[in-house]
Amino acid sequence: MSAKKKVQKSWLRRGRIVLAICSFVMLTMLFVALSGTKMFAFMAKAQFVPALLAGNFIVVAVVLLVTLLMGRIYCSVVCPLGLFQDLFNWLTKRLGGKKSARRFSYSKPKSVLRYSVLAVFALLLIFGVAGIAALVEPYSAFGRMMTDLMQPAAIGVNNLLASLFGDSFGREPYVAINALALSVSIVTFVLIAYLACRSGRTWCNTVCPVGTLLGCAGKVAPLKVRIDESKCIACGLCEKKCKSSCIDSKNKKIDYSRCVDCFDCLENCSTGAIKFTTAAGVAKAEAKSAEKPAPKADNAEGGVEDPSRRRFITTALATGVAIPAAWAQKKGDEAVAAMTDKQPAERKVAVSPFGSLSHKHLNEKCTACHLCVSKCPNDVLRPALGEYGLAGIMQPVMDYSRGYCDYECTTCMDVCPAGALKPLSVDEKQGTQIGIAVFNKELCVVSDNNHSCGNCASHCPTGAIRMVPDYTAPLPNARGNQRYKLFPQIEEALCIGCGACEYHCPAKPFTAIHVEGLEVHKA
Repeated sequence: MSAKKKVQKSWLRRGRIVLAICSFVMLTMLFVALSGTKMFAFMAKAQFVPALLAGNFIVVAVVLLVTLLMGRIYCSVVCPLGLFQDLFNWLTKRLGGKKSARRFSYSKPKSVLRYSVLAVFALLLIFGVAGIAALVEPYSAFGRMMTDLMQPAAIGVNNLLASLFGDSFGREPYVAINALALSVSIVTFVLIAYLACRSGRTWCNTVCPVGTLLGCAGKVAPLKVRIDESKCIACGLCEKKCKSSCIDSKNKKIDYSRCVDCFDCLENCSTGAIKFTTAAGVAKAEAKSAEKPAPKADNAEGGVEDPSRRRFITTALATGVAIPAAWAQKKGDEAVAAMTDKQPAERKVAVSPFGSLSHKHLNEKCTACHLCVSKCPNDVLRPALGEYGLAGIMQPVMDYSRGYCDYECTTCMDVCPAGALKPLSVDEKQGTQIGIAVFNKELCVVSDNNHSCGNCASHCPTGAIRMVPDYTAPLPNARGNQRYKLFPQIEEALCIGCGACEYHCPAKPFTAIHVEGLEVHKA
């Protein structure tokens, strides 16, 4: 193989790696970083399934067009879960030493399983159960792992530094994650990390519905990795380096439905028999080399897999993330409880975020990626348990025991990539009603003492609450003109359901005023 060809192949692979690193870093920072990453929201909106649900057909068309021309390069450059697997594959290779450097082998495609998962996934989306479908959707699975596992760890480190260095680091509240969301994220992390350490891109080529769909388009791509049979000596180096297990070196065939265009095989071919080209390009090369003797193979002796080391790496990584994340979440919940001693209100109807339009729309569109939960500056969003029923499991729901929705904030709608939270301007948001405040006089602190309160009225941004005297409850020891206790009166037409009143109510453990949600939002 000439030096010129080596340089060309090297830059093709290295260029992909640079783009992949940029994508992975931006998406990780979008979920994990505590501030200043809203600019990376465009990467979330470039993901295939969220773009499809949002009706962003430009993104969908670009992804499909690139796949039809070049194969599944989306999976190795843009998809964060694919890059997550590549990271663990790389770590295993580095930590495992030479014995793990050549550990892959060709495997037959599990077509029945792949297409069954794709069919069920499509049916769930069609019938509006996006929350369950999102359990295997790659971007959403990655987002949940970052929000539920990595961000609490980042917040814990930040708060530890704040304790040590004072004002140099501002303390950050822990993200509201329930036990179900945390458990799902841990199981997803351990499963995908184990599969990546054991056999590369198994998840992509066996379970992922996006990979299966794009694989169908990749089969007909004119520009793809091809084997020049006139140069191939069936040494097996490409097969042993293929993390997609799609190269059958014995029969000199490639399963293009599983090839993710990582280009690793290009640099590992000792004879230059593998090229990223068209069928005409391979035919031309074969014609030129028809009369040349076949070159000798490099040393193709493969290493022996070390399962004990792999199990150790996988277990250590999973434990190293899961235990600190669970500890950080527990400490965060304890801190909130210690400060407020409040319990979430028992609502008849859950409150869905601004821009969700209705519970039905949220259930149909939301992939439960938790990006809105991660980015909410007031920590008012948390993953739902059963508030929306099974269809809305882990989708965002308002929890005013931890915060309230800022009257001027549109962050969750700005970053949502799936169209589950429709973008609203500040004026449009302020004119949207997602719930109505309800007052329970028996729980009000004014009922039990002789002091006035008025927190709910003073914090209401719309003026929907005003304090009025209760002429049946005079204040004792009043001199001169008789005075009466003041209680909130709610003007329902003005209330938008932001929850500022509920959050600032001092009554414990249940607030005297809470927001009842609307299944369909009103203007």
